[in-house]
Amino acid sequence: MSSSILLSIIFLLYISHQTICCLAKHNVTSECIPSERKALLRFKASLSDPSNRLSSWMTNDYCSWAGVECDDATGHVIGLHLRNRGTIIDNMFGFVQYEETVLRGNMIDSSLLELKYLSDLDLSFNDFNGSSIPASLGSMKQLRYLNLSNNLFYGHLPEELGELKQLKELEFSSNQLSGEIPISLGQLSNLERIDIYNNAFEGTLTEDWLQTQKALTRLHLSNCSITGMLPKGLSSLMNLTYLSLSNNHIEGPMPEIASNLRRLYLSDLSSNHLVGDIPPEVTSLASLIGLNLSHNHLRGKIPRKIGDMQSLISLDLSENNLSGSIPGSLSKLTLLSHLNLSNNDLSGQIPTGPQLQTLNNPSIYEGNPGLCGDPLLKKCHTNSETPPNVENVAEDDDDDGDRADKIYLWAFIISGVATGFWGYFGVLVFKRSWRLALFRHMDSVIGRMLGR
Repeated sequence: MSSSILLSIIFLLYISHQTICCLAKHNVTSECIPSERKALLRFKASLSDPSNRLSSWMTNDYCSWAGVECDDATGHVIGLHLRNRGTIIDNMFGFVQYEETVLRGNMIDSSLLELKYLSDLDLSFNDFNGSSIPASLGSMKQLRYLNLSNNLFYGHLPEELGELKQLKELEFSSNQLSGEIPISLGQLSNLERIDIYNNAFEGTLTEDWLQTQKALTRLHLSNCSITGMLPKGLSSLMNLTYLSLSNNHIEGPMPEIASNLRRLYLSDLSSNHLVGDIPPEVTSLASLIGLNLSHNHLRGKIPRKIGDMQSLISLDLSENNLSGSIPGSLSKLTLLSHLNLSNNDLSGQIPTGPQLQTLNNPSIYEGNPGLCGDPLLKKCHTNSETPPNVENVAEDDDDDGDRADKIYLWAFIISGVATGFWGYFGVLVFKRSWRLALFRHMDSVIGRMLGR
């Protein structure tokens, strides 16, 4: 037997052995795919790995490599989970240390495009400093989850991302991205989560971009330099549970969108330039546990039915121009554990109630010269009214109705008296015989009283 034939037999036996091992480990019906293994190795070669996180990327069985997820039935790579989580080390002296496990790269290598079945890609909390997000990602049609957060990416978001029709979660937060948010993202009707906060975007939130996001449950665009007004299209996001648009340059009044956002449990619109009144409809958000409207230019009164928001745990209305008294219904919020009404123009006596008495830090109410009562040092005058509390909330809520009832009652009495008066004396004016008879009778009565 020639040496070439012997080498061929050995090679075939080796390949068969590796295929059998792959099938045995993953219970797949097809052999491991050499092209996908090669693509992963090329991607590894494009990275700097100072902590040797990818040391397992050497064996033939790529499905066992750190961060690689395969389909058990086909052997295709469907997930690449390379988020930098770091490791905690407890050394011999009892000190806890954090070991950095960051991966570094100049760009996202095009080798990932060969992973045709990749649905999850997570490269978050690594370092791709100096590179932009490649437009070629738009050709990875199977992607459902894409997380490139905290990577120091810069530049614009590519319009080609609008081609990822299967995408459900998009996370690009805490980078150095700029430019306008691509309108093409409005084509991603399956999106459930958009986290692109802490960037340097410009422009506005457009109606067209929002109205197609029917599946969206989370929208986090805080600290993104967004301008313009709050779009009414937000009301179409009926599945929304989390809304954060804080630290932007959003202006104008708050639109009346609350009636459709029944599932919303957190809303943060703080540190913008919102003006006008707080819409009373906001109190219909029964599922809301956190509401932050602080650091705006809102005016008017705190909605009288704020106590209807029974799920509320955190309420921050500080640093606005709100006036009037604090509604007594606030004492109905039995779950409230964080409250800040400071630096407004509120006045009157602070409501009392079991839950409000646990929030006894005076800073909650400071910056409102007209407020008095506990926990402030400023006491109310002794002849002031009893502070509103949970017992008289119903009376407060019905004041307008009682006032109207009294007006109607007096109007009825006066009209009755007027009718009777003119019904009697009007006859005397026009019936001369009745008038003479009345005067004769009165004269005789007066004569008897005087004894004449």
